[in-house]
Amino acid sequence: MVVGGSDGTLKYYQNTGTTSNPAYEAKTGDDNPFNGIDVGYSSSPTLADIDGDGDLDLVVGKYDGTLKYYYNQQPSSVDGQVPTFTEKTSDTNVLRRGLQI
Repeated sequence: MVVGGSDGTLKYYQNTGTTSNPAYEAKTGDDNPFNGIDVGYSSSPTLADIDGDGDLDLVVGKYDGTLKYYYNQQPSSVDGQVPTFTEKTSDTNVLRRGLQI
């Protein structure tokens, strides 16, 4: 589970239990695949396959109403691998960087 913070960072909680009896453990540092992502204030994350490659990419809403798009570099065929997210800021950003909602 990924949760946005008022400080602009993203927290990650891994279910170490089962689907019927979940137990969430906070992951920090290198164990948090969202470590280092900071949008400034009031981050609102969501995961979706933006680029159609079969894996979940990250879109983070910011306090000012703009969106940041982070491409998931991990191939969807690699099970159990921690995803690596890279911000798309160029013209290849399908959200066209700074899209107002």
